[in-house]
Amino acid sequence: MIPTEKDSMEIHFGAGVASLRMRDVPVIDARDLYNNLTNGQGYPPLGIPPVAPVLATVSFDIEWSGITDREKVVNVLQNFPGSVCEDGSNNRLVGCVAFPRL
Repeated sequence: MIPTEKDSMEIHFGAGVASLRMRDVPVIDARDLYNNLTNGQGYPPLGIPPVAPVLATVSFDIEWSGITDREKVVNVLQNFPGSVCEDGSNNRLVGCVAFPRL
């Protein structure tokens, strides 16, 4: 879970519009799925070399809008009713890797 500032999210439920903006979120870049799952050991049978994870940051803007469908849902086992909206999204992601000094 990544903590966020209160003003990083804006939600308008009735209109089906929302946005999330995050800046310089610290993450670990493992380069690819295999190195992530093997803690940097790669996967030699597929020719994926080992790569040590590095510190990185990401910034992103996500905007949801344009409701295309609405559904009522009910989880009978947990007695939980809800309403779901389907809509489109626009995304922009910027990443930066902190390379070690040589």
